[in-house]
Amino acid sequence: MQKKRETLLNEFIPGRAMEILREISLFHRAKGSKDFNKAINLIEKDLAETEHLKFKTEEIYGGWQAPESFSVKDGYLRYSNNGEYITDRLDHSPVGAIFLSGSTDGIAEFEVYDAGKGESPEDYNNYKPGQAVLASGQITKVFKQAVIKRDAPCIISSYMRMHNQKISRTPEEMPDAVNYTSFPSNQEKSAVGFTVSWREYNRLKNKIKDGTTKVEAYLKADQQTDNLEVLTARAGQKNPNKKPILLTAHLCHPKPGANDNASGAALLAELTRVFQRINPDREIYSLWIPEMFGTAALLDQGWFDKDFELAINLDMVGADQSNTGSTMNIFSTPWSVPSFISELMAERLASSEFRWQQNSYAGGTDHFILANPQVGIPAISLTQQPDRYYHTDQDTADKCSTKTLGWAGRAVINLIHDLIEPEQKTISATAGRILNNYYRDLGKAENELTRNYLNYLTSQKLTQLKAYGEIGSAEDWFKSQAENFQLPEYRNDFRKISGPIANSHLDIDDQIKLINLRDKFDNWGVFQDELINFLELGFSQEQAILLATEEFNLSEDIKPEAIKFLKKAINSNLIKDIN
Repeated sequence: MQKKRETLLNEFIPGRAMEILREISLFHRAKGSKDFNKAINLIEKDLAETEHLKFKTEEIYGGWQAPESFSVKDGYLRYSNNGEYITDRLDHSPVGAIFLSGSTDGIAEFEVYDAGKGESPEDYNNYKPGQAVLASGQITKVFKQAVIKRDAPCIISSYMRMHNQKISRTPEEMPDAVNYTSFPSNQEKSAVGFTVSWREYNRLKNKIKDGTTKVEAYLKADQQTDNLEVLTARAGQKNPNKKPILLTAHLCHPKPGANDNASGAALLAELTRVFQRINPDREIYSLWIPEMFGTAALLDQGWFDKDFELAINLDMVGADQSNTGSTMNIFSTPWSVPSFISELMAERLASSEFRWQQNSYAGGTDHFILANPQVGIPAISLTQQPDRYYHTDQDTADKCSTKTLGWAGRAVINLIHDLIEPEQKTISATAGRILNNYYRDLGKAENELTRNYLNYLTSQKLTQLKAYGEIGSAEDWFKSQAENFQLPEYRNDFRKISGPIANSHLDIDDQIKLINLRDKFDNWGVFQDELINFLELGFSQEQAILLATEEFNLSEDIKPEAIKFLKKAINSNLIKDIN
């Protein structure tokens, strides 16, 4: 048994993953672009038993409205009076174009208007039609005010997401970083868009103060392939007594996008090579997808009907923590989908050399499309956050580490081997982690329903884990406690779409409301998903809101917004009205 584990670990070469990471980071991997296709081909050439699937962009898959294809060919932004560049040439640094930007008709000249944040009508009191808009605010809010309301032909943005002073992630501390951002998809109106560094933003702002300032804008973009491309691979031996395991990583994002997410895609490529070469006694499927939309398309087409035991998503797993300020998070399965996989991953990832933590359920990437009662695949994500260079042109391969890739890769290999030939000491330690998490959550529980559900949740985890080894006497106690709690009757027809509720029912005003809710309530996104999950399990609206609120430690004033969300979902024919 130990020899087979060592064979897998010895075959794994973190340096190979780093080489693939570097190559992937040279591609501008926009959904539907030729560079995305090149990245898929790069991964596929060294693997066997692959399938290259294509889905159309701009279609609705479950609750997801896929965006239009987008690819930058060339462009620039420069001052009209002296030709000085404000952005790098976009054929070299395409992140300087806002995703889903329109194209100019040759070279266009614009007078620039300083809108401040540009998020509210008051920011446009002196705006003149035809001016380009300089703004630092949230890009969807700016797009509504500037483009939809005022037909602005061009937006110049310096917007940075997820400021974090602890790791020096602020515009002031990263003045030369150019941020990746996107216009809202599937809009009737369009504009040319550029994203500029904080330094260039302030230079332009000061020039506007000194008098009329004009810029020359050139941007050539097209739709390229019009395909959402997905790569699948299979490894290992079919075993009638063991369900297959799923590994996923999203391949999209702008050049360079090294940690996010060339690292996950590259590590998955190396792990797949290892599993195909060694051929372990369990089927393992690998997926490289355009984030969210590729997984939603596969789900809508029935690809996940293979009855997977669990899924592990690899997202931003390569960061050099000493450089990026990152911590490896295990984003756990939600309460609505009990599984021991989060604690087992914690046991295998545990290290004194790296920062890591087991966290509660979180969305934001592909695992959350799978981790709900309808799909029924317990799914976790390994994700390094925060990251100083996240979504900027400074997320380059030199910010990643072969050691980090090795640490994450060996943890995944060990975990998968635990599910083939388990070690008793690891199973016992995992049971201990399950109990520790139970007592942590029990100490926060404020009502009987939550306490009873935690007993049920823990009983389910231990029962599942028992299939792999002895777990001690705790199982019997939790079983006796869980007997006092009756899970409601599952609502088989409650969800009218495949997977989570996402963006298909949202117009731009709804998108802005969602942004504001996420700003007001930490974890709003996963709260609304888990709310749907608990309703699907059969709980009443009151009970579902209570459980989801307790799971994410949210305040009770979220309840009115939760009720509005459910009414919107019912009216959009996404869920059944249970009242």
